[in-house]
Amino acid sequence: MITGKFVKEKDNRFLCLVDIANKQEECYVSSSSKLKNYINLNKKTVLLVPNKGKQLRTKYTLQAAKVDNVWTLLNLNYVNDLMQEFLFKKYSKDTLYREHYIKDYKTDFYVSNKKLIIEAKGILANKNEAVYPLVSCGRTQRQLKEILMLLKQGYKVEYCFIIMNPHISNIKLNDKEEDAKLIFKKCTAAGMKIKYFKTKFYNGNCSLKELKNEDISIT
Repeated sequence: MITGKFVKEKDNRFLCLVDIANKQEECYVSSSSKLKNYINLNKKTVLLVPNKGKQLRTKYTLQAAKVDNVWTLLNLNYVNDLMQEFLFKKYSKDTLYREHYIKDYKTDFYVSNKKLIIEAKGILANKNEAVYPLVSCGRTQRQLKEILMLLKQGYKVEYCFIIMNPHISNIKLNDKEEDAKLIFKKCTAAGMKIKYFKTKFYNGNCSLKELKNEDISIT
């Protein structure tokens, strides 16, 4: 991996500038909304991963930033890769499916012999509390409605929060998203299990560690 200093996000979505050895390099950002909505990256040391493929606009993808001396994952597209790696240690590759459809509903992961749906949600924030969902787009509400229907049909669901900044200790359900908040509570009452994971870095490599429910609060 390559390190640099974060300069700024560009006006174009998915792009930022990073100072690498005193030269500004345009890098890919795997987030559909601006990272500044979640975290302050001004002059932070960042990790970059080389992009694979030819004729790409950028050579690197923004992977992580050092925040308060701890690496914070920034690559939202990488969250499901980490989750898959974790789940392969727990379930057979013959029964675990990624992006599996149950009628019109697309799961993040599905364990076929257990009728178990697993959803992975990356959680990013600057301090110890993160708001979920942060951006109002109606997608979370629609998904939770579908999950509630599947729970009533006998499917099991694990809703997994992936804590991308290890400093986060509380997830606050967004008060401005009352409908989504209400359906979330209906899902948990119907049997949806909440699980928490945090990212950990070692020698530039990232993996997931499952947390105890008492390690994270949700309000």
